[in-house]
Amino acid sequence: MQLTTVGKEIWKAARKAEQLEEAGAGDSTVKERPQKLKLVEAFRKHGVGWPEIKELVGISRATYYRWKRRLQEEGLKGLAPKPRRPTCNLPTPCPLKPLALLPAQEWLLTREEEGPQ
Repeated sequence: MQLTTVGKEIWKAARKAEQLEEAGAGDSTVKERPQKLKLVEAFRKHGVGWPEIKELVGISRATYYRWKRRLQEEGLKGLAPKPRRPTCNLPTPCPLKPLALLPAQEWLLTREEEGPQ
């Protein structure tokens, strides 16, 4: 079975809608970031400097290149805001007591047991 031109367009649109849904396109930031990228590209094409672009569009040169790289590497999903909070990978404390104490630790323990003098 051959797809007609209309069928191909519907297929492309359905695929694009699926990609947008995966990227969280309902999020307003994901929607406006590609627009800002296009604006910056248009301004740069016409020779507008970065200080003016930052004032007009509201993003810095570093942000532009970061978004552009993430868009190329991850697609629209890459334009979703990333959490700024660091992940906590602290080791869990060991419930066992150490087998040997250092002399300074032994001194502190005996001092605590004796109480204030």
